[in-house]
Amino acid sequence: MRLVFVLAACLALAGCSGKISRKSLLIYFEPAVPAASMAGQPENGYPFKLQVKRLKLTPLYDNAKVITRTSDYTVDFANNASWAIRPDVSATDLLVQTCKSVLLVKSVRETLIDELPDYVISGDILVIEEDERGSKRKASLAVELRITKSSGTLLFEKKYKAAAECDGSGYTILAERFSILLADIYGSFIKDAISVFNKELTAANDAN
Repeated sequence: MRLVFVLAACLALAGCSGKISRKSLLIYFEPAVPAASMAGQPENGYPFKLQVKRLKLTPLYDNAKVITRTSDYTVDFANNASWAIRPDVSATDLLVQTCKSVLLVKSVRETLIDELPDYVISGDILVIEEDERGSKRKASLAVELRITKSSGTLLFEKKYKAAAECDGSGYTILAERFSILLADIYGSFIKDAISVFNKELTAANDAN
């Protein structure tokens, strides 16, 4: 996937000490449609309507501030770094965009009002943190994604974990690393989703 990174920054006055740079992080990439991502899908696509539900944050990360892991048992809440858009919101929006760009389905929406979806994609952001436990600073991300039928029957569930070193200090590189990791995770999920939908399409055709 072709990536475009965005990091919003704002300045706040801190009394007589001058200006303190406060960073507002934003996870962002532009979903592309590489041939490899399209592989395995039927030429005429899938006659399916998809709903992508808002991803949920686990309690530790349900916070406006960026989390820094300092040990297995301790974390810090960054005083000068927060989320410009909460990661559950931006990650869900990007998942919708990725599914629309790559999956050959009838529709992909976050909210379906007039009709039930055929399948629902949902999940949890289990980890999204700056990891300083090792000798090198890392961005760490873990996301669990699921595919269910509209009836609630679970078809697929998988935990995707990824980490990347952050060269240098500052939060621009951290936002870039989170964006790359999320794009890679979604790329892996799309391949898994294609496998699931191929099985569902085969079963539907056999039933007819």
